[in-house]
Amino acid sequence: MTRGRPVSRVFAILEKMAQAEPANQPPKASDVVSEIRLEDLEGYGEAKEWGLDLARDLEDWRTGTISWEDVDKGVLLSGPPGTGKTMFARALAATCHVKLIATSYAKWQAKGYLNDFLKAMQKSFKEAKDAAPTILFIDELDAFGSRDGAAGSNASYDIMAINGLLEELDGIEGREGVIVVAACNHPKMVDAAILRAGRLDRHVMISLPNGRAREAIFRMHLHGGLSEDDHRAFAEATEGLSGAEIEKIVRNARRTARRRREPITRSDLIVHLPFMGTSHRMF
Repeated sequence: MTRGRPVSRVFAILEKMAQAEPANQPPKASDVVSEIRLEDLEGYGEAKEWGLDLARDLEDWRTGTISWEDVDKGVLLSGPPGTGKTMFARALAATCHVKLIATSYAKWQAKGYLNDFLKAMQKSFKEAKDAAPTILFIDELDAFGSRDGAAGSNASYDIMAINGLLEELDGIEGREGVIVVAACNHPKMVDAAILRAGRLDRHVMISLPNGRAREAIFRMHLHGGLSEDDHRAFAEATEGLSGAEIEKIVRNARRTARRRREPITRSDLIVHLPFMGTSHRMF
């Protein structure tokens, strides 16, 4: 900041510096292999089995034992919000020892115009191909809608967006080494062509976690801070909650404990449980 330089010019320089990429830029969160692996997850059933099979197939593909044609190239995960579809993708990448590239319909549509949407989509697939083997995670797949139900002023936009996705899934030059994991809340809204063989031809539903899974989720997020009896008790007290909601309970409890500068306790979690009256009677 030089004496006499207009403040507006100073802010412009600072903004330009903030946008510039430093030479030794730290890796993005999605580039770092997650500490959570598929082996650590509970309650994912068929999705976990598929992921472990994929990890073995990718290892065989790397060693040349099998060809790329023998590897599952994509899966659609569906289920209520907060059931851990994004966490599954991160754990899958960690178990497969590959990079995770996470995106969504909303990110591609950020600028609004169809041309920008298609360019953003193409950029994500290119990034995945350049870094292969990779997991390309696409959230909000149901936001594309279906070409059969396209109507109104946005019909042309929706149809061209779906066609653009189909082109990327097929790939003129192929997409060897790229596994597409898509997620949605409403699978019936997804265009049937996206789910055809060779695209996202595997559909796995992820339900709300059962008691055993909730117990494991508490154990995972508490990092051994409480006893196994506590894990079971809190699992019973949170029936009907999603994994994301349980993670939020633990996060809020940790914040409460930090204010006291003390380790987390059962009481810290209890005060953040929903259904306070019912939950308190269980402890």
